[in-house]
Amino acid sequence: MADRKVSELPSVTRLDANDVFMVITSFETRPTSNKIKALNLFANVSTDVGFTGTVNVEGDSTFRGSITISNNGILDCSSNSHLVLGSSTPASNNASGSGKNAGEIWFDANYLYIATDESTVKRVALSDFDS
Repeated sequence: MADRKVSELPSVTRLDANDVFMVITSFETRPTSNKIKALNLFANVSTDVGFTGTVNVEGDSTFRGSITISNNGILDCSSNSHLVLGSSTPASNNASGSGKNAGEIWFDANYLYIATDESTVKRVALSDFDS
């Protein structure tokens, strides 16, 4: 493979955690060839990272700071709980076809909703704070 240009290599659209990148460190002084797994690529990056489209983060992950989710995005905190943000609230406590999962939470100006199972949504009215 050493006789091929990078532009001639096949493309990939998804990385596996164990895929490896070639990294050249100390490029200005004494270049050294190294490798890093995709799993560790952003492990110590301290900058804002923006994504568009669907982002899947698997395994245990820690996010520090704020997370902004727009366009009725879904933040799936674990395989057993969901947090759905936005104004697409259920029409009734047993509305069919809404794609509810136990643990999903919605809100609007008047209510906080939570799916207790795949066919039941409960709500609580919101009220102003007492002075």
